[in-house]
Amino acid sequence: MSQSTVAAVLRSDQAYYAQLSRTETLNNGIAFYSEAFPSLHEANQLREIVLAGRSAADLYRQVEDFYGGRGLTCFRWVPAVDQPADAIEAELGRHGWSARRRACLRLRELVDFGEQRGIRVLPARAMRRAYRETFTSEGGAARDVVADAADERLNDPRMDAYVAVWEGRAVGRGALFTIGEIGHVRSFRVLPPGKGVGAADALMHQIAAVCRRLTIPIVCYDVDAADDGAIRLFERSGFERDGEIVEFVPQTVIDAPQRT
Repeated sequence: MSQSTVAAVLRSDQAYYAQLSRTETLNNGIAFYSEAFPSLHEANQLREIVLAGRSAADLYRQVEDFYGGRGLTCFRWVPAVDQPADAIEAELGRHGWSARRRACLRLRELVDFGEQRGIRVLPARAMRRAYRETFTSEGGAARDVVADAADERLNDPRMDAYVAVWEGRAVGRGALFTIGEIGHVRSFRVLPPGKGVGAADALMHQIAAVCRRLTIPIVCYDVDAADDGAIRLFERSGFERDGEIVEFVPQTVIDAPQRT
């Protein structure tokens, strides 16, 4: 089953990242790039990489020329499902890039924890300021860029995004991005004030309601493979780990991760 779950995540990713980016098909991959969000990592990346006999060194030069010619930087490489990562890893390692693994999880049987007392889960489109606060709460200019991107994503009707509110403050967020038969849980995060008061379960309850309403056959989620806490939360909610995606990022991304 792992191949289909990984494929579902990657297919969803194509549409999700295209929300903010223009795309251009290169000989060995699809370049996502954005003049509107030049510093946003996920808006500037190479995906669906298939070397097909070409050297990774040649592709690296082409990609650097492509982004550099537009005054941009490529922040991520993601191989296609059937592309072995060894040759890519060896070449990018020479340029200071590292592999980053993301665990793919797929819904087996959703455990619905019901409504949580004291937690209100509200549509993000009606609570844009509160939703934005869940991104900017850590401070820093980079967080403003991520918040701007998240706000832009709300204009896509395929995004069902929600914010959890407890005692008058935003304490978490979560979204379901739907494309075809795939529902992909996105941007799931509980802030420290929301931990231990049921914010995660309340958000899961809302996502469960959307899944039932839309009768989505494939519901998936992906997260840093080292994030045991997030993996346990989703497993407790009825998901099971089913495959892994390897992506490559430069040191700047490792030092300052971004996710919307």
